[in-house]
Amino acid sequence: MVLLFGNYLTIEAYNRQVESDDLKLIMYFQESCFFLIMGYRLQMRMVRSVLRVRIVRIMSLLRSELFNQPSLFVKRSQVSK
Repeated sequence: MVLLFGNYLTIEAYNRQVESDDLKLIMYFQESCFFLIMGYRLQMRMVRSVLRVRIVRIMSLLRSELFNQPSLFVKRSQVSK
């Protein structure tokens, strides 16, 4: 969305023959928005992969704990004794 706005500003600047300083400012804005969005996407991809690895580790730990402790599966009648 922000990138589209930056593109719109650049096209308007060319159409209106804006001064070079304003055009440089608009181009800088567009580039910074592009790098912000790309950085955000890369960061989210990294966060997702880290979370995926951690969830898999937690699930494997839970499975191993559950299967290593058969006392969790004891019937209620045996517990009351």
